[in-house]
Amino acid sequence: MDSAANPYLAFSVLLAAGLKGIKEEYELPAEAEHSMWALTDAERRSMGFDPLPMSLEHALAVMERSELVAETLGEQVFSSSERSVKKLMRTANRSLHSS
Repeated sequence: MDSAANPYLAFSVLLAAGLKGIKEEYELPAEAEHSMWALTDAERRSMGFDPLPMSLEHALAVMERSELVAETLGEQVFSSSERSVKKLMRTANRSLHSS
């Protein structure tokens, strides 16, 4: 978990995902037998491991498409979090371009 994340919101979503998996009886994938750090992105993908978002913009796009996140946080918190992240991105972009 990213250390910049709100721990209450992040753990809420994490717990909701775990409970959904238990309730819907998701089948666990086979355990990783190799060091994931030693594998290339292509090797990880071929084993069924999707990469995590590499930017805040990509992470926000993934979050916006997640029904689980929206249901867990509720509309008000979800929308507020989304606005906060977008504001942070605009501020960061202005700082980068003004230097």
